[in-house]
Amino acid sequence: MAVFRQRTPELNPSNSNDYNRYSRIIDGLLFPISLHLTVETAFYENVNIKFKKVSIMSENIEVITSNRGNIMLIYKNFKFIHAYTSKDSITRWRCYEKKCTAKIFTKTNYVLVKVEGSHAADHSAIDRFLIDRQIINSACKRKAVEDVSMRPKKIILREIGQSSCTTISVNDVDRVRKNMYESRRKILPANPTSIQSVHDSLRNMNILTKQGEPFLLLNDDSKNVLIFSCAKNLNFLCDVQTIYMDGTFQYSARFFTQMFTIHGYKNGHYVPLVFCLLHDKKTETYIYMLQKISELCDNMGRLFLPTNITSDFEKAILNAVYEVWPGMNVVGCRFHLTQAWYRQIQSLGLITEYKNKCNIGMWLRHTFGLLFLNPSE
Repeated sequence: MAVFRQRTPELNPSNSNDYNRYSRIIDGLLFPISLHLTVETAFYENVNIKFKKVSIMSENIEVITSNRGNIMLIYKNFKFIHAYTSKDSITRWRCYEKKCTAKIFTKTNYVLVKVEGSHAADHSAIDRFLIDRQIINSACKRKAVEDVSMRPKKIILREIGQSSCTTISVNDVDRVRKNMYESRRKILPANPTSIQSVHDSLRNMNILTKQGEPFLLLNDDSKNVLIFSCAKNLNFLCDVQTIYMDGTFQYSARFFTQMFTIHGYKNGHYVPLVFCLLHDKKTETYIYMLQKISELCDNMGRLFLPTNITSDFEKAILNAVYEVWPGMNVVGCRFHLTQAWYRQIQSLGLITEYKNKCNIGMWLRHTFGLLFLNPSE
């Protein structure tokens, strides 16, 4: 890999010092470094140079994208839009103000050829801050479309860090985030209007992980069950002895009652392995979900048979576990147990005593310590 970061003037063939200073030898061949390209990374095979990323800056010309996705040039803090390209590949750009007669001409790679006319007196150069803000906005919109799974916050912070913009407000960030969502909305399917439309939309989508594995493993519109995982996660699931199951209702997708997750524990970390969208909280639905996960593992030649299961105290889940794995060792979740006790204290009207350091309050607090005692005591 060759890394070029130096921008140089045109080489003088008669001056050998220029070649020594402004060129690089690759595989025995002499390559001059162009004035108009700052090459961040170049990969080469034999004598063919393939540029992976190129930042274009020629004679103080900057290339940006308009809100409509069109290429614009910034020259001396004035915006220029494309007018036409001649047969000899010379492109004319006119000032974005319709009544202004200023024009610039460029050739390949936006190399400035000449400047014609002058800017009208009724409009001045654009504030540099506005230009930097538009550059950030354009870059964020482009990367939001290139990677729809990356959080807008992460993209925005990265672009601001790479920008020369020193002042940007919260309102500017909110506006950029809104524009990113609008750009993604144009390439993504329309929001579903019913649970059936969810199944239909997912059926037409090829959902893959970053490693290229299928991620949507079950799309059953008869039971309204969706199972998301991958082969790597299922192998991990079959290897662990203890699994942790829980459902969340607050962050479930629209038209579904809950998102049910199954975690594994390894090397001191709880790892989410399977994500299920369920339409209800019935025992039959939980049984169907667990059986389908077992079938997916069977199809891979693996056996999904954990030794221990930790879950909350929902009767439907417990009944489903004992139906699929009779005699399974199920351990209640400490968090859900204390949560249930606290709700019971509230329902009995003892919350005031619980918060005060009276005898009743201290007794109620000590009750939560029972969880840490040996069951035989």
